[in-house]
Amino acid sequence: MILVADLGASKVKVAAYAFQKSELKLVHLERYWTKNYLGLSAILAEFVFTHSLKKISALGVGVAGPILGDVTRPTNVPWELSKDELRRALGVSRVEFLNDVEAHGYGLAFLHESDLFSIQAEARAGGNQVLLAVGTGLGQCILYNKAGVLLPVASEGGHSDFSPNNPEEAELLAHLWKKYQGHVSWERVVSGRFGFRNLYDFLLETGRVPSTPSFSVKVRGKEDIGLEIQEGAEDGVPEAVLVSQWFMRLCAAEAGNLALKGLARGGVFLAGGVARRMQGLIRKGLPEFRDAFSRKGRMEHLLKSLPVDLVLDPNLAVRGLAQYVVLQSGSPVN
Repeated sequence: MILVADLGASKVKVAAYAFQKSELKLVHLERYWTKNYLGLSAILAEFVFTHSLKKISALGVGVAGPILGDVTRPTNVPWELSKDELRRALGVSRVEFLNDVEAHGYGLAFLHESDLFSIQAEARAGGNQVLLAVGTGLGQCILYNKAGVLLPVASEGGHSDFSPNNPEEAELLAHLWKKYQGHVSWERVVSGRFGFRNLYDFLLETGRVPSTPSFSVKVRGKEDIGLEIQEGAEDGVPEAVLVSQWFMRLCAAEAGNLALKGLARGGVFLAGGVARRMQGLIRKGLPEFRDAFSRKGRMEHLLKSLPVDLVLDPNLAVRGLAQYVVLQSGSPVN
């Protein structure tokens, strides 16, 4: 039995996998809100007790943040994770830490066409792939193609400098520069926790859209308003529609940046809960998404030739974590 935990900024997915006929099979899957627990050990203990699990051979933990050793601290969760502490708590001999978006990368190889929505249906050439995970935060991963084998490489590119692409976006940067006292990352404009709130405040404060009183009550005092914005856009609330359009274009632009950095001739993938909820918006605005993605000057022709897909599978990371644990043990992966 392999236990895996995908630790995001707002929730933790815990799954148990077992080998059945030489294949990894999902046995149990649960979701937990991080705000309700003091640490990961408490969540794992509850999961093990609930499902009466025995003989856990290994634990894999996907962490939203850089992995710098046997003790790590997630970027957006006030916990400290220690391999030694987790070994003792669960009674397992092996614990693996992996960047959560790197875990997404390991899961890509096991997707089916039905798990994808094609945004730009170009031929998938041999070469690197990239993945942009839009959730509570903004994760990035480059999958390096080494002799036909794709090797996920962790990245903290979501914290790199936000770069405006037109005068309006330059005004957005100036607005956020004051708020964050000098450094504005891409995660501040493309993420569930920060992006929707920042875009909403900017667009209203600069008079680009009027406020709808009933909607303003829904989002008042909240930091993460992504769900409210996306539901409001579906209901035709003007400010929610405009925020969603800005969010989609900025997401597409950063996906294009990542595609250039990874020379992603093998494909560009969008994943994460916020990205999945954008499917309807992307369907309606495919030309706008593709334009924002490919508008890269002399490299426009390259970006237009790359396949771009939205990942619909919500359990991509836990599957990738399980595969990573098996690979690290030297056992065959099916």
